[in-house]
Amino acid sequence: MKMQIPKPPEGNYRRAKLLVRLGALVPAGREGWVSEKPINQERQGRVMYEFVSATNHDLTFKVYAEEVELQ
Repeated sequence: MKMQIPKPPEGNYRRAKLLVRLGALVPAGREGWVSEKPINQERQGRVMYEFVSATNHDLTFKVYAEEVELQ
């Protein structure tokens, strides 16, 4: 059986894989989408993106750039 890749959410997003666990619903290794442009940048220079779950677009999280692997 061929696995289908879900469509990206509307807007500018890139495919990504989580490197960390984001609670009980989102384990490390989960694939999804991250925003093309950072949504926030802290004073320390850490960049944040919006992560959207590939299987449920209602699950969105703010993640640091080092917590995701772009694909």
